[in-house]
Amino acid sequence: MATGIDTTEVLKRLETIQADIQDIKLSQARTEERFNSIEQRFDSIDQRFDSLETSLNQRIDSLDKSVNKRIDSLEQRANGQETRFWSLVAILVTTLLGIVGKVVFFPVDKL
Repeated sequence: MATGIDTTEVLKRLETIQADIQDIKLSQARTEERFNSIEQRFDSIDQRFDSLETSLNQRIDSLDKSVNKRIDSLEQRANGQETRFWSLVAILVTTLLGIVGKVVFFPVDKL
């Protein structure tokens, strides 16, 4: 005996298979949309990181310039004070030599 398959049953099965395929296509489209939205979010995050990096680099550069200016100012002050110190030492040495020279060349006892 040959088993006969009813054509209506085959058509019903084909329709269910087609419906399943449509569901899979819809699910695939939704998944692709989700991936695209996630990719856009990552692009947005990358742009934010890039902007943060550039602003941070600008702030670091301005801070570096400010620190360098302050260091230069401190170096100038130190040079000025060193010059004053050596000038004072030179004046004291000259005064001491003058006093010693007066005592040696013009003694008070012999007058």
